[in-house]
Amino acid sequence: MVNGQKVKLSDAERRERRREYHRKYREANREKIRAYQHKWYEDNRDELLDRQREYYGSNNERQRERRRKYREFNLDKERERHRKYREANAERIREYSRNHYESNYEKYRERKLFRKYGLTSQEVRDLDKLQAGLCAICGKRETLLVDHDHVTGRVRGLLCNPCNKMLGFAKDMPSTLRSGADYIDSHK
Repeated sequence: MVNGQKVKLSDAERRERRREYHRKYREANREKIRAYQHKWYEDNRDELLDRQREYYGSNNERQRERRRKYREFNLDKERERHRKYREANAERIREYSRNHYESNYEKYRERKLFRKYGLTSQEVRDLDKLQAGLCAICGKRETLLVDHDHVTGRVRGLLCNPCNKMLGFAKDMPSTLRSGADYIDSHK
């Protein structure tokens, strides 16, 4: 009212006054509102979770696309959030990774064999059976490793750790290995 007469407010002014009223109310009654929200959530928690599961289950592709777009447009923000999380939970992440690796060792081994050598576990077992569980060079029964040609990537056989290292240090050059054998023979 101005000078005893009602003043007609525009829609924008009315909205602004309403916003201001609600902001002041929330500020003055913060604890009361928080307690009400907490109680309401506890009373309706199961129903809310069921609704969420139903919604996200039926809109899986849509949600995945929405998250992808968000990450794409907020890349720096997401990287920073992940970095902070990793710093704050470093020990927990290490422990989880260690436990996950130990409980899924065979799966990790299978992936590594296939990625590095193009072999399945069954093919490695067949190769081991073909060599009777013995190293292809020294013939000892030890833990065997896959040996491959570093140039072609072709698998040559299974070797024990010392024999595999010997080939690696000699850079797979037969002339170096022959020279080494001649050197040992000449000093007997």
